[in-house]
Amino acid sequence: MAVQNRVDSSTYKFVKSGNAAAKTNETIKQDAGRAADLLANTVVSLDPVNNKWVPFTNEAAVDGTEKPTGIVLDTVPQASIVAGDVTGISILVGSACYVDQNMLVIENSKTLATVIGTLNITVEQCLRWAGIFMEPTIDISAFEN
Repeated sequence: MAVQNRVDSSTYKFVKSGNAAAKTNETIKQDAGRAADLLANTVVSLDPVNNKWVPFTNEAAVDGTEKPTGIVLDTVPQASIVAGDVTGISILVGSACYVDQNMLVIENSKTLATVIGTLNITVEQCLRWAGIFMEPTIDISAFEN
């Protein structure tokens, strides 16, 4: 009988250590074409035009949304985003904290290594500027076999 190994990080905390700062009454901008929930731990950008948060999806944008500067901490239902702006959302904005990179969500097949065109830095480097550092979860039970 074969034994399958897997990492289940669902019991781990997303913010692993450090001084995490979160804004607790933020607004997610309406997206009438949204087809899925905005999952907790998704990388987001602040739209400087209206001061509302949007999922980070386009590293080639030139309107400010190409800069990932936060992580949404709540799952936001797709129906709510389609219906209008969603208020009362918590966004992790940094302040020198470490998060579990295995639990991080980046939409549109982007990765931490995606290069932001206008800045010529990666998504991970941009989040570091915001004070959010990545750290992998190490499954210590895997060392038992």
